[in-house]
Amino acid sequence: MTPSPPHGRAYRPAVAGRRGVVTSAHPLASAAGVQILLAGGNAADAAVAVAATLNVVEPYMSGLGGCGAMLVSTRRGERHVLNFVGRVPLAADPDHATSGDLSAGPRACLVPGNLGGWLAAHDRFGCLPRIEVFAPAIRFADDGFPLT
Repeated sequence: MTPSPPHGRAYRPAVAGRRGVVTSAHPLASAAGVQILLAGGNAADAAVAVAATLNVVEPYMSGLGGCGAMLVSTRRGERHVLNFVGRVPLAADPDHATSGDLSAGPRACLVPGNLGGWLAAHDRFGCLPRIEVFAPAIRFADDGFPLT
């Protein structure tokens, strides 16, 4: 019997590279990131391509309707944090909601921020054209992909 990986039955193959590595929760999303790096993109381009592709191939876990964050380290040693957590709707009034309303349900929701965050990350740190970065996700959405 083959021993299980350290995290139960979860398995993510390791991919080694001389100039970078891409990993995600889905192999097609990781492949999209590698494709972007091979096309001359940088880590920000690859991260956005991976996130957008995850939105297509694994929408139940990752998507533009969610919230997130990104930590960027530059070659100059700078650190930048992009906060993709959306804002509370302008008309939201916590004084007119119960604690249960604020912990779950439609009154507990933020405005989704992922798509705006991906675009901000690409605009600020990416180097490839936007259409090239989103091309893998668009291709999987148009042409389909094998279910895992």
